[in-house]
Formats: sequence, structure tokens, C-alpha cells
Amino acid sequence: MHIGGSFPQEISDVLDVLGCFSRIDNLSMQHIDSETPDINDVGNLSSMLVSTFCVKSLSMSSFVAGIGSYLDVLDRIQAIQTLERLDVECLPLDAMYLRTLSRIITNGGSNIEELSLRFSDIKDYTVASRNLSDLVSPTLLSLTSLQSFTIYLSLNVSAVSADVSIWTIIVDLISALPTATRHITIAIQDGVSPLWRITWKTIFEGMNGSALRMGLQRLTELEVVRFVHISSGKPDLRGVSIVERALPELVGRDILRFEQRDAKEQFNAW
Repeated sequence: MHIGGSFPQEISDVLDVLGCFSRIDNLSMQHIDSETPDINDVGNLSSMLVSTFCVKSLSMSSFVAGIGSYLDVLDRIQAIQTLERLDVECLPLDAMYLRTLSRIITNGGSNIEELSLRFSDIKDYTVASRNLSDLVSPTLLSLTSLQSFTIYLSLNVSAVSADVSIWTIIVDLISALPTATRHITIAIQDGVSPLWRITWKTIFEGMNGSALRMGLQRLTELEVVRFVHISSGKPDLRGVSIVERALPELVGRDILRFEQRDAKEQFNAW
């Protein structure tokens, strides 16, 4: 089921539609413009869904206004406990939202097999990194069934975004994953302006190779590590050698993959 639209929708209206179902296999929510309800109203909103409501696959973009409230409602009726796939926007400067997301990850930890965290337009990497380290990373070990982890970063501000700060976030999250995680995808998308397009070489020059190598070495069941560069420019493979030198063990096992996708394509975690 896909829910979205260009007109304002109250959260209660969306939940009213979802309340017609007891089970949804795939729920995608995008471009929903609604006011965030008062925290005291969230409990009342949860009563709009049947007690047996469950979701197996949930995708929520950054364009869902009140995204934390939707997650909170689903968590209150324990629908999160049936989740197998979660693809959600991560707002690293919003501590309250991160607490909600952390609770979702913890409560759905025993069943979630695929997790995708999306980051868009991070304006303060210092605060973002600290918040993620304090509030999200500690919960990732609860994902006892996790097989696949994807991290997607959209560089909407400037090429300055492609510095070591990005890799601090990437490495910290990967280093906190359960050791049985099999598939890792790191996707980085250029900004929309031609002035903000950057090469893989620029992206990877800021990478802390030794820290990333140590984080990946923890994953004893690792089968593939995929780097995806989403850009409207021409393919640039000069950065590939930087990664290969930093991760020789993965090169030897032939589990490194590099892809370049056109920026017009919508990135899907699965």
C-alpha cells in the first residue's frame, strides 16, 4: 500500500484509512503534509487502528510530516513487532525523533531482517554524529535477525558535505551492527545543483579506511559490501582504488561491489 499526495492530510485521516486493514505486507508513505499532533494525542490516535494491525515492510521518507508520530502510533499498538523490513528517514539533529526511532528498532529487533537509514541535508555533523552515537548506535545490536543494512546519504548542501564527517557516521553505525549481518550498502547521492556534484575520489578521500576495515571485520558472516554513487555526472572510478587499498581482505574475497546510478532514478533500499 502506498500513501502520499500533494494536499494536506491530518494524521487522523491517514490512520482512518489504515484502520480498514488488520494486516499490510508493504506500507510506503511519502509526501504527506500534516501537522504533528501533541504528544498527549498520540495515545488517542493509536485507538484508530485495530489491535491486530501489523506491518511486515515499512518505508517512510523525509517528506512525511510528523514521521515520528506515525512511528509512535505503530509502536504503541505493537505493530512494529511484526516488521521484517524498515526503510526510514533518519533525522540526526532531532533528538526526540531519534529516541522514537531507537525504540522502534529495539521493539522490532527480533524480526527486522533489513534496515535502511536515510540521511538528507545534514547541516551540523558534530551534533548529528553525537546524537546517533548516543541514541541510535546502541540499539542496533538488538537486531538479532538483521541480514542487510543500508545507509543512504544525500549531499544537498555542498561538496563540503563529503568530508570525513560523513565517514564518521557511516563507520559508527556499521561498527554497531550485529556480527551476523551479511549485506552492507553505502549509497551517496550528489546534490541537485551541478556545482555540488562530486566524484567518488573526493568522497573516498575523506574515508577513514582503517576504522571502516575494523568495523567490517566484526561482521563474521559478511557476503557483500556495495558502494553506490548516485550522480548525474559521468562514471568516475578513480575512487575505487582508494577503497580497494583500504579493504584488501574484501578484495581478496571478491565481495566488494561498486555501482553508479543516474540521479533521476529513485534509490530503493530493496
